[in-house]
Amino acid sequence: MQTIYCFFITDPPLYCFFIIDPTLASKLLSTLQRFGSMSGYIINPQKSEFIPINAAAKNIPSNLIPFKVNNKTFKFLGIWISSCYKDLYKTNYLPMLESLITRNLEKHKSKFRLMDTWVFWCKRASILR
Repeated sequence: MQTIYCFFITDPPLYCFFIIDPTLASKLLSTLQRFGSMSGYIINPQKSEFIPINAAAKNIPSNLIPFKVNNKTFKFLGIWISSCYKDLYKTNYLPMLESLITRNLEKHKSKFRLMDTWVFWCKRASILR
């Protein structure tokens, strides 16, 4: 069974790593630290999160990874990232569709209120004639 990791490091530039072998996580972190020492880029572990993708990755001890371990979801650039791709529709698109529908309904309700008011005054004017 393969263990897959995904790293989203929230400070620009964005890094996303899929690690198949769990022993490569420490090598990846040392590579990122060497890159940071040369470029001046510093990884902020308080802002960075680690989300395990499969069951084997969830069994890795959290002390091996300096990032916050999140087993469910986290928000990245306005999109909820989840460990299960099947949850992406439920966590991202359904709330967006719901908010779009309610905004559209509110917009149309205000238009109908204006039209009802206009029809009311036209009827009243025709009665007065």
